[in-house]
Amino acid sequence: MANAVADHIAAATTGHRLLATPDLRADPGHLDAARDLVRAIRTREPDLLRRILVRGTIAPREIQLTLDPHALSDALHLPAADLSPDLINLSAPVLLRRRGIEAKLVSGKAAPDPDPVLHRTLFEAHRWIADLRKGTPLATIAGRAGHHDAFIRTRAPLAFLSPKLQRAIRDGTLPPALTLHRILRRPIPLDWQDQERLYRL
Repeated sequence: MANAVADHIAAATTGHRLLATPDLRADPGHLDAARDLVRAIRTREPDLLRRILVRGTIAPREIQLTLDPHALSDALHLPAADLSPDLINLSAPVLLRRRGIEAKLVSGKAAPDPDPVLHRTLFEAHRWIADLRKGTPLATIAGRAGHHDAFIRTRAPLAFLSPKLQRAIRDGTLPPALTLHRILRRPIPLDWQDQERLYRL
C-alpha cells in the first residue's frame, strides 16, 4: 500500500494534479513538500501511512484507497479545500505473489525483496566451496555446518550460478516464485546462459 500511495502522489506531483485547479505557477515549495512526502512514504514510516490512509478495499486484482485530505493538507502545506479530489481517491492493480508457503499482496512498484533462505544458502555455498578448494574434507565441512554430506553436496553448486543470478539473489530482484526449493528440484546447468533461461532471468 505504501508503494501505491507513493506512486499516486508522485504522479500527481509531476503531472501538476495536486490542486483542484492546476496552477503551473504555483509555489514550488508545494512541489518540494510533495516530493518529501513521497520519499517519507517510500521509507515505510508506519505512523505516516496510518495518518494519511483512511480506508482501503481489496477487490479482485485491484486495491482502492482513500486518503485523509487533512493529513495531506498538513504534509503539503496546502488548504484541504484546494486539493484535487483525484488526489484523495486512488485505485491500483495488485498481484498475489507466492514464495514457498508465504504469500504477499504487491501494489505499485515492487521493492527489492531478498529471499533470506536463498540469500543465506548462497553465502554458505561460497564458503563451503572455498573450504573444499583448500582441501577440507566434505565430511568436515558438513560437521561444522551441522548437516549431512548430501545437504552440502546439493547446495554448494549455488556458488556456480551466473553472476547475473547471484546479483539478483543478493539484490532481491529474482522472480518471487524462484525459491531455493525450486532451484534444487533439478541439477543446476553448468552453462550460465542455460541457467538464466531455466530460471527465466
